[in-house]
Amino acid sequence: MNNQKNGYAASRETGSRGLSLVVAELRKRGAFVEKEEGQTNLLLIRSADGARAYTIRTKTKGPTSHVWQTQTTEGRKPEEPVDANEFWVLVDLPKTGEPMFYIIPGPWLRRNIYETHKSYLEKHSGERPVTPDSTHHSVTLDRVCDYENRWDLLLL
Repeated sequence: MNNQKNGYAASRETGSRGLSLVVAELRKRGAFVEKEEGQTNLLLIRSADGARAYTIRTKTKGPTSHVWQTQTTEGRKPEEPVDANEFWVLVDLPKTGEPMFYIIPGPWLRRNIYETHKSYLEKHSGERPVTPDSTHHSVTLDRVCDYENRWDLLLL
């Protein structure tokens, strides 16, 4: 149990560090940033001129992780509505060097989560082979690498 608590604390610390880095990057680019009350990884931002507003969801992976963690429930079918003003910023904290940021339109990532999970289930007769009730989903770098440092997508 103690190891579980330590792992949870380390995960929260990693997430908190990633969120702080995203806030700093957004402010450096002129955005007004508010933390969504009661949320650990959700920000509300406005452009300096107030003309644009976005919701930013952050996910951070530390130096020992190879993937970002989310849930299959975050995915959306193509016919489901999605918020065009939502973005995800995935933060990669390497062992050495500077953090890397992947700025991804929410609609794209939500559909990608859905399609990737659907494809996985199709390869396994429609069910997770080991943990059928799990909603865990990993986002791998190869799926999001085109979005590295795409702060320009936010039109700040």
